[in-house]
Amino acid sequence: KTIVQRNAGESRTRGAEFSAKDRLFPWLELSVSYTYNDAVITKNASIPATVGKQVTRVPRNSASGMLAAAKGRWSGTLTDRFVAHVHSTDLNTDIHWGVPGAYDGYNVMGGSLNYELNKHFTIYGSVDNLLDRSYYQYYVSPGRTTMGGVRFHL
Repeated sequence: KTIVQRNAGESRTRGAEFSAKDRLFPWLELSVSYTYNDAVITKNASIPATVGKQVTRVPRNSASGMLAAAKGRWSGTLTDRFVAHVHSTDLNTDIHWGVPGAYDGYNVMGGSLNYELNKHFTIYGSVDNLLDRSYYQYYVSPGRTTMGGVRFHL
C-alpha cells in the first residue's frame, strides 16, 4: 500500500509568548521565556476526523531559561529548556511516551565555559543534556553530549 501524505486544509494557531531579561549582578544576566501554542486543525477535506485536533509536532508549552556570566577573560552559560510532548499522529491518538516512535516532552540543561587567551584565541567547552536525560523524539535522545575546542577570531 502506498502512503500519500497531504497537508491539512486549514488550521488556527492562538498563543502567547513571554520573555524577560534581568541583570542580577554586573557580571550575571538571567533570561527566561515561555510560549503557549494552541494550534488546531480547522478544515481538512482529506481526513475530516482531524478537525479539532492539535497540529502534529507543535508543543502546547515550551520554556527556557539561561544564566550568562562574564568576568574578565571568563564567560559561560547555564541553560534549561522544556518542551511539552507533542502528537505525532493526525488524530492525536498517541497514548504512549517513553518508547521508540514517541515524541516525549523533555527538560534538559546545558552549559558552556569559555576562556579568552588573547584577542584572537578562545578556549571553550560545552555540554548539552547535562543531566543525561533519556527521552524520545521518535528515536531515543543522544544523551549527554560534550564539545570543546579553540576559536580563532579575526
